Amino acid sequence: MSRKIPKWLAISFVLMGLQLTHVGDTSSLGRNSGPNILVPTAAPGPTLQISPQLDRHAISPYIYGMNFADETFAQELKLPVNRFGGNATTRYNWQNDTSNHASDWYFENIPEANSNPGALPNESTTDRFVDQDRRTQTQTIMTLPLIGWTPKSRAIACGFSVAKYGAQQSTDPWQPDCGNGVHTNGSEITGNDPLDTSTAIDPTFVQGWINHLISRYNTAAQGGVKFYDLDNEPALWNSTHRDVHPTPVSYDELRDRTYQYAAAVKATDSSAFTLGPVAWGWVEYFYSAKDVADGGAWWNTRSDRRAHGDIPLTDWYLQQMKLYEQQHGTRILDYLDLHYYPQALGVTLSPAGDSNTQALRLRSTRSLWDPTYVDESWINDTVRLIPRMRDWVQQNYPGTKPAITEYNWGGLEHINGALAQADVLGIFGRENLDLATLWDPPSNNQPGAFAFRIYLNYDGVGGTFGQTSVRATSTDQSQLAIYAAERGDGKLTAIVINKTSQDLTSTVQFTGYSQAQVYRYSSANSNAIVRQADQAIGSSGFSHTFPANSITLFVMTSITITTSAAFRVERSTGNIFADGSYNCGLGFPGPVTPPAAPCFNTGIGADVAEHINSLEILEPGDVVEIDPEHPNLFRKSRGNADLVVGVISSRPGIIMANRAFGQDSRASLALIGRASVKASSENGSIYPGDLLTVSFTKPGFVTRCDNSNNCEAVGKALGSLSHGTGIILMLIMR
Repeated sequence: MSRKIPKWLAISFVLMGLQLTHVGDTSSLGRNSGPNILVPTAAPGPTLQISPQLDRHAISPYIYGMNFADETFAQELKLPVNRFGGNATTRYNWQNDTSNHASDWYFENIPEANSNPGALPNESTTDRFVDQDRRTQTQTIMTLPLIGWTPKSRAIACGFSVAKYGAQQSTDPWQPDCGNGVHTNGSEITGNDPLDTSTAIDPTFVQGWINHLISRYNTAAQGGVKFYDLDNEPALWNSTHRDVHPTPVSYDELRDRTYQYAAAVKATDSSAFTLGPVAWGWVEYFYSAKDVADGGAWWNTRSDRRAHGDIPLTDWYLQQMKLYEQQHGTRILDYLDLHYYPQALGVTLSPAGDSNTQALRLRSTRSLWDPTYVDESWINDTVRLIPRMRDWVQQNYPGTKPAITEYNWGGLEHINGALAQADVLGIFGRENLDLATLWDPPSNNQPGAFAFRIYLNYDGVGGTFGQTSVRATSTDQSQLAIYAAERGDGKLTAIVINKTSQDLTSTVQFTGYSQAQVYRYSSANSNAIVRQADQAIGSSGFSHTFPANSITLFVMTSITITTSAAFRVERSTGNIFADGSYNCGLGFPGPVTPPAAPCFNTGIGADVAEHINSLEILEPGDVVEIDPEHPNLFRKSRGNADLVVGVISSRPGIIMANRAFGQDSRASLALIGRASVKASSENGSIYPGDLLTVSFTKPGFVTRCDNSNNCEAVGKALGSLSHGTGIILMLIMR
């Protein structure tokens, strides 16, 4: 993360006639209470609607991450992911436990605090970071150096020594020989020696570190470090780390370093996930640092981009990563990682500010998704960041997951920042982001912390927002924002954020639920999420008054569907019959009653099935395996037949351990017999009687066994598929 905008970039935007937000040090934030407007009666609010069967997709738990999380807070939240990142990690040396703090602090090598340096590389800062994550059951993102330099020893050293390079504009008050690399006349010192602080490294340095981590924690697949960030904000190296990398990073350098180091990661731990290019912000999404270094109207000149087909940098980067996989058979990039700091004045990494700034902060979250919102900053464009990231991935390298490992909307010491943070987390889930880590997280007693609690621990005993996002809409998102999700226990959760300074009464429209527990965080009690009186629910929803500047969570219980089904055994034949009403696999009970039809004796057929839980959206016909990363959960098969448990039923008739079936929309796993299954002809045409195994290229599909590879069969084909993909009938064998 860059604490200030580099001079070369600021000058560029001045030339463009734009005002660029200055990102300053925020180590001390003051509380700003802002205006307190009392409204005697509630005003009519927008209509809210929840449609639990629409727009369903799994919410990744990794969107609720942080950078350098406090252990107590991480333990309380069961924090999903924690990142070791930022400018100093670009030149962290795992062997001597020393970082260079670059332009953030006088380009100094500063040894990390360590009570037993003689034990290094064991018990280093990063070892202790991972140790904490193991204690809190949190996944680790470790930042790896790609820049090619690292501190040469465990001692303070200066990138721009006053004794060696002369007087400078500013020096470290505690190390007066360490300057800021700027002559007293304002010009930058050039031609300094990188060896003053650093030693050159190559990918073997990173491989040695990963091997060290594996020796302590095992591989990623076996509980070790799961994620590796491919350095940090490379387009700023020629500013932030100009003492060792004064040359601006080009398209080619970014690709080549990614190829070298990401391939080294995969060669050392093939089960680990990589994230890149870890871009600093909007400009780096489209241009290289070499483009900007052209000066003048560089956005028109853009010499580096034009030399690469005038393709925007993110598009080109993804294309090159895809090309590597095509040429080498290995995916070396798993996540598209971009940083995003809203550039509207006074928002990011800032106190809450006055009423205008607070209103701007709440509007600016729209830049994450809204195609109609023009960013109110020098960007002056429709950002729609998460849909844009998904478009980049789909067009250039499908299968890559979008991640934002640094962001901050500011104001976390104030209810206004808590509202914005809760809104951001809701957007992340609804828009299907895969991973996010907040930079500079709040302390566990600040209002911003309660934005995380409302999703991860609203009741103090581990109560969470749902894991499957469903459609939730507001006729005016700027007043009341709403996000909804279904939990694994079948409960529907909804979060409503009142972004205004007045109470609003709105109807919440939906069907199928009987009663809601209500939890609220507001300025009425900034120290706790408070349980409210339960909300009664009518046949079409309910009306509720949402206090000004508040976050309200509803936890709704589905209506229990009772049936008169009874099973009996006919003594003379041994046949089992189901009498009365029961589900015959033709639809769910609900407002529209499905046509009555027999299930077992007229050729329609129905499966004996059981509900299962998953973080993915499972569809009828998907082959399903045990999810090795999440106990008691399942996922689409990934090519390992040993993990396969069955097929998602397309016509569940008898559902074992059925609970509130009319509203239980979890996937149903066919347990025995025949089932319709998704199939691929990638191993050749499929004919009745062929043994089938899981596809290596299409998650959730089966394909014909290739006997030469000692195929592990999961079923036998009862239908045929000549080419492409389709649905066939399969006899389940495991």
